[in-house]
Amino acid sequence: MNTILKSSRLLSLSATRLSTSSSCGFFQGSASSRSSFQIRRNCFNFVTMKPTVYVTRNDYARIGLDLLKEDCELTIWDEPSPVPREEFMKNVAGKDAIFCSLNDRIDKELLDQAGPSLKVIGTISVGFDHIDLKQCRERGIRVGYTPEVLTDATAELTIALLLATARRLLEANKEAHTGGWKSWSPMWMCG
Repeated sequence: MNTILKSSRLLSLSATRLSTSSSCGFFQGSASSRSSFQIRRNCFNFVTMKPTVYVTRNDYARIGLDLLKEDCELTIWDEPSPVPREEFMKNVAGKDAIFCSLNDRIDKELLDQAGPSLKVIGTISVGFDHIDLKQCRERGIRVGYTPEVLTDATAELTIALLLATARRLLEANKEAHTGGWKSWSPMWMCG
């Protein structure tokens, strides 16, 4: 949950800065791209556009997506699985941001397809080796990730696996469910 919130917050804050950074009354992007943007009015009654974000999965935490929806126009891949490369390439063109995971390769080819409007990439992962950072740096694209979010979970699962192995937990569970365990025995499941 924290991973989604951190990545969503980065994208949302960056998107808000992008949407309010233009001079009052002027549109961001070219005239031909205006139709793809949703227009809103801010508190000073100036017209601004919501930045567009391509979200590569539909199974991210709802709270994170709701945060993004407050300030951004989202295009979300409709499956709880990685978006196919062809689909990713087709839908990323003209977007201001990408919200992705470690399954989504962000390379020169995809960045070229996205075009100059892409300003932010947020990944819900500790690692970022699926993103071509050199290309992003050259294009001025900000990249956000979620460092150290798995540290506690890794330690907890290590302890759980040690206990499960030492106490033969999976084997004991199977025996209990299939009728193999009849009554207490002093040596049953030892070591």
